[in-house]
Amino acid sequence: MVDAFRQLGYIRLPVEPSELLEAHGIQTLAYQSAYDSLSLDGLMTLCKSPSGISFTLTANGCDLRFVACNLQESPGRGRFTKLHEAGHLLRGHLQDSELAEVEANFWAKYAIAPPVLVEELGLTTVEEIVQQFGASTQCATHILQQHSNWLRHRQDDKAIDNSILELYRRSLLLEKREGETAGLTKIVQ
Repeated sequence: MVDAFRQLGYIRLPVEPSELLEAHGIQTLAYQSAYDSLSLDGLMTLCKSPSGISFTLTANGCDLRFVACNLQESPGRGRFTKLHEAGHLLRGHLQDSELAEVEANFWAKYAIAPPVLVEELGLTTVEEIVQQFGASTQCATHILQQHSNWLRHRQDDKAIDNSILELYRRSLLLEKREGETAGLTKIVQ
């Protein structure tokens, strides 16, 4: 997950899945668009996956990666679904399995709210996580559980945590620069 954000160059909160997906050449589609381009097997898979699906198409020797999402879901659920499906693609999952689902769920929760950022921001409630990270209530509950586990093992992931904090601080610098640039533009006008 950290490598995915390194390619993007920062972690901005709340995480915008489309930025991360674009940095990895993954295109996002609405479910309705995906229906037209998939085979009958693909349609059967969509029926089994009401929130989203990820797939790769090969054209002219190039792999094109896609995430198709149900746009009728809440923004928090949509954020989780896009990152869950990105997790499948970036982890190289080629077929459905229980392990692949566990990995993709973990990847999405970690991408939405890395435990070190939950700690850094002093967040302790589901409501705070929903507000800060744009997570659904269900996802925020799981994020708090993940944070609790992280607290017990945090020394094991020091290098990962430091990388996440560095990427987050980089986003704060970018936001500051963007704010200064916007202020200068107003002065010039």
